[in-house]
Amino acid sequence: MSFKIESVAGDAAYTEFVGHEVTRDYLRSLVKRRSSRIDTWVPIVTKDGKKVRLTICTYTFARANLSQEHAIRKAIMDAILAQSTAWDLTTLVQRIVSGEISRDLFKTIKTIYPTRRVEVIKSKVEPIAARISTA
Repeated sequence: MSFKIESVAGDAAYTEFVGHEVTRDYLRSLVKRRSSRIDTWVPIVTKDGKKVRLTICTYTFARANLSQEHAIRKAIMDAILAQSTAWDLTTLVQRIVSGEISRDLFKTIKTIYPTRRVEVIKSKVEPIAARISTA
């Protein structure tokens, strides 16, 4: 998990969540032969106006064909976008860390194709563009 220090007061540093990423060795351990890894990138806007880009990875038991991959990506996009309007950034981070998002997506996707695992492997809070004054 990555944090950015916003301010320092005494011996305490106040931080802001920047993003998270799962380690490469863990991701490599999930990949198996004769199965598919389906990556989905989902840009969302939280209730408090933060832009977050999620990378969600789905691992199947057998190789999925292209139409099944598209159906899985569409189901992930629809589920995340439907729920994300009710989340603020803190709730989103808690749901990622606890695995609730992965569990909910797994329940949705396993009806489309036999799925072994669903993981939110990366999240990144997009920086707010600095305003340029023309004074």
